[in-house]
Amino acid sequence: MPNGFFGSGTRRRATYLSATGAALPAEDLFRQVESGADGKRFLHTDGEADAEEKRGDPLEFATAAVLLKLGIHTVRRSLRLKVKSSVGVSSRNPHAEVDLLFNWAGRLWLVDCKDRKRAEDLADALDKLAMVRSAADEQRFRELLTRIKSELSIGQTKALKEDLLAIREIGGLLGEIICIRKGQVPDEVAQYAHHNCIAIVAKNELSRGLERLLFPDRQARDTDLASLQDFFQRR
Repeated sequence: MPNGFFGSGTRRRATYLSATGAALPAEDLFRQVESGADGKRFLHTDGEADAEEKRGDPLEFATAAVLLKLGIHTVRRSLRLKVKSSVGVSSRNPHAEVDLLFNWAGRLWLVDCKDRKRAEDLADALDKLAMVRSAADEQRFRELLTRIKSELSIGQTKALKEDLLAIREIGGLLGEIICIRKGQVPDEVAQYAHHNCIAIVAKNELSRGLERLLFPDRQARDTDLASLQDFFQRR
């Protein structure tokens, strides 16, 4: 690797389909995962990636289960990057964390999972809960709220920049990035992702979105064509 390496215990973080996950038909697994079923029960991991459970773990498990069912052989979870000096001495503290990592089609793919409400939505909720303001204070309040939402949106772009740095460090020019998000990202964030070839997949279309990325030349399914036809008929 060019400038860094994975933290200790990487081999123990290899994740595969469990017997339950392997036996379940793909469409059934996808439907259960996207309906909120615990994706962890479809997986087997060589050891534990993290002893402490995190809020974002369920989305990582769900994404890993879908990737493996789509044909990925192995997915690695919860990896940490550390700086390695020219003499081979590494720092103790990681400078970046990777949610999921896998090899596919000769490329290294990094997956960043964020299972939480958009930060901008929190600002909107604050607006609804705010006390009644006088007309004189209304303009100032709106200015502050707009500024807060703008600052929070910058945070989402910053997360994508960190992903770019991580994949370039470990995957070079052939690295790919997939961002799994619970809600819709702001237009400026989506544009930044598109400009930098970062794929964004919504949580509610996890299997379809990942399948399109991994198999761009695969023929569309009848259900997809029917859904597309229904969409245009309702317009």
